[in-house]
Amino acid sequence: MNLECRVEKLEEHHKQTDACLHGLARVCADIKNIALTNQHDIASLKLDVASVKSDVAGVKLDVEAVKADIGDLKADVESVKTDVESVKTDVEDIKSDVQSLTACVKALAEATHAGFRRADEQHNEFVKETRERFDQQDKRFDQHDKRFDQHDKRFDQHDKRFDQHDKRFDQLEKRFDQLELLIRQSLPAN
Repeated sequence: MNLECRVEKLEEHHKQTDACLHGLARVCADIKNIALTNQHDIASLKLDVASVKSDVAGVKLDVEAVKADIGDLKADVESVKTDVESVKTDVEDIKSDVQSLTACVKALAEATHAGFRRADEQHNEFVKETRERFDQQDKRFDQHDKRFDQHDKRFDQHDKRFDQHDKRFDQLEKRFDQLELLIRQSLPAN
């Protein structure tokens, strides 16, 4: 496989990686929208005590779905990382091929050596730029992992708050039952 084909292959891998990152950004925006929807649901729970238990159950299902989506996203991120490693391997193969070609060119003719040297320098610059991009992508993946961890913590906090709401509603129901009993006891029996 010649150098141009390998460069084109690298560019294609880069485009695919970029597309995956855009998809990841859209999913993060969706997660944010889901979190905002959950906040709205919590505010409406305070207004309507009678419908709170069904709303809380619905929100818990949404949270579980988001956690499942996050798990899928993490799998996608791992897939992208695997693609990045494959591209790095291809870059190393290209570098090895360039070194081999350089040795052959030196043996063939000194006059053509300068032209191949320029091509080698361009390749090395490309490899450097590609490595820098990979380093940037690795940093972005690390940032996304941190964000996912933060989302997990937030979802755990929401679960705790839902449990607290459930306890409060149980206490309110007991109080209503006690009040109803007291009212019935205070009314004259007919």
